[in-house]
Amino acid sequence: MTGRFSSTDTIADTPVTGVNVLIIYAHPESTSFAGALKNVAVSALTAAGHRVEVSDLYAEGFNPVAGRHDFENAADSVRFHY
Repeated sequence: MTGRFSSTDTIADTPVTGVNVLIIYAHPESTSFAGALKNVAVSALTAAGHRVEVSDLYAEGFNPVAGRHDFENAADSVRFHY
């Protein structure tokens, strides 16, 4: 076995026919270079027999800034810090 999985590799005598791949994509412009790289990765991995799921954080409305609304309880009710 090499550093990469192929359809002929085995792990503990079990054939590897494909792996699950999760791509976390976070870019506001789908036609960007990052978007093109994501699309090529999805195509190449799918063609190699892998199962690919893309989590597009911008499309999901993900907010990367934590706030008081993200916590059920605050250590200090006057000052927000975590």
